[in-house]
Amino acid sequence: MGAEELEKTRLVNTNGKNIAFGYIHDEWEKMKDGDYLVEFKSSPSSWSNLVGSAGIRLMRGEEVINTMITRMN
Repeated sequence: MGAEELEKTRLVNTNGKNIAFGYIHDEWEKMKDGDYLVEFKSSPSSWSNLVGSAGIRLMRGEEVINTMITRMN
């Protein structure tokens, strides 16, 4: 999924304005040319054991620059 598509799916209304990723918008702004996003979701058993998480990783080459958790239980 491209950055623009992902941004549209993660809009949060903050002070009457739709902002990508809401309170973590500043992290989103750290992206540089060549960076890419990877969505992740932990295993089904982790969700069953109440330790599941899902989110988006900001990658620069093979390095994880930042992780944004979007769901957890």
